[in-house]
Amino acid sequence: MFFIKRKEIALLCFLLMFACQGFAYSDTTNAILNAMMNPRYIIVPAFSYASETNFVFGIGLYINPGVSDKETDCFTFDSIAKYSLKKQFELHLRPTYKFRSWQAEIDAKLRKWPDTFYGIGNETLLDDAEDYTTDKYMFKLNFFRKFEESLSLGVSTDWEHYNFSGFEEDGVLSSGNISGSEASEITGLGAVVRFDNTDSPYFPYSGFRFQVDALRFDSAFSSDYNFNFYHMDLRSYYSTYNKTVIANQFDMQVNQGDVPFYKLAKLGEQLRAYPSNRFVDKNSISFRTESRFLFPKSTFLYPFGYVIFVETGMVAPNISDFTYDDLKYSVGTGLRYTVIEKNTFNLQCDIAWGKEGYQIIIGGKEEF
Repeated sequence: MFFIKRKEIALLCFLLMFACQGFAYSDTTNAILNAMMNPRYIIVPAFSYASETNFVFGIGLYINPGVSDKETDCFTFDSIAKYSLKKQFELHLRPTYKFRSWQAEIDAKLRKWPDTFYGIGNETLLDDAEDYTTDKYMFKLNFFRKFEESLSLGVSTDWEHYNFSGFEEDGVLSSGNISGSEASEITGLGAVVRFDNTDSPYFPYSGFRFQVDALRFDSAFSSDYNFNFYHMDLRSYYSTYNKTVIANQFDMQVNQGDVPFYKLAKLGEQLRAYPSNRFVDKNSISFRTESRFLFPKSTFLYPFGYVIFVETGMVAPNISDFTYDDLKYSVGTGLRYTVIEKNTFNLQCDIAWGKEGYQIIIGGKEEF
């Protein structure tokens, strides 16, 4: 059954990519060739430390054509490979093809990594944490058609396969009572709406971004679990008189149905002071605001900059259960170093504090 499912996903992806080529084959080919003949490669070292992983080392590779015109056909590529002292590995690839009014975005991941399960809900305790290891294979494809200058509509596919090992004896996960704790795969199909009038893909000084995803994971698509997934991501950017950028993000995720634990909303992915799996449930809501400042070229501190941020949010089993009393918070600051002036592509180093400690994040691009 596993191989039949994988063939079906491969066939679906092939047909979608064939359709992309059929719409504008020559434009796509020219865009990729131009990017490869005049590439702007950015190599980013990555480093982090966490109790469940020990020291983690990595390297990121970014291909950025450096174009600021949204109408220009282009090929961009984001990737990162990470390896921990506990012999864990992750490879994450995100190529994007833009041609005429069409855009295809791929998000692929191969992951063998230690994880921690803290339980489900907004009031779980650190002392109840369970360590385990996840083997994850993921392939997502978004295919957009631009209808106006800033508005795009598209279809979205999501295929993910999970294996688990290292469950703690007598733990919650090993008991089998948590949905998704056995090897499984999920397949989803849906729609996505995007509005984007910002002035840069990496470091906007002004503008507005809004995206809504709605997917159905169903056994009709060879999915082991049936549930609905909704995600809303709203971002705004405002530049003050001294070129300080005030960036805001409102994020909300809603799941309905039989949701495996590995697809629950993760508050730690929004609040930098917490591990990504900290505080999970069917629904999440978060708000982040950040002040960004880059020193001008006329000063000796160029190309450096800094950020100051505040983040808050919560998870709940139902939307009606959201209350202000359950809000978690994360505050922090960070340094920036501009490696590509056009579009302002920065390297980041952030430190964030919360009620349970702090986290250090080093990598490429902004958080949002």
